[in-house]
Amino acid sequence: MAPALARGYATTSTDTGHSTAGGSFALGHREQLIDYAYRPEHEMTVKANAIIKAFYGSADAIGIEPEA
Repeated sequence: MAPALARGYATTSTDTGHSTAGGSFALGHREQLIDYAYRPEHEMTVKANAIIKAFYGSADAIGIEPEA
């Protein structure tokens, strides 16, 4: 992240809400797998886009794709 920040890019990161390695807890539990593998990144991206839009004032000027 540091090199991107140094070049002026907005950056994000997440631990996906888990402090242990691997996803063995989600075996056989589809919703837990979705929560581990997909939802955190999606939620982080949606929120980061909103923060970036608020800061810069225009999503078009910074290349953020509109929500589907």
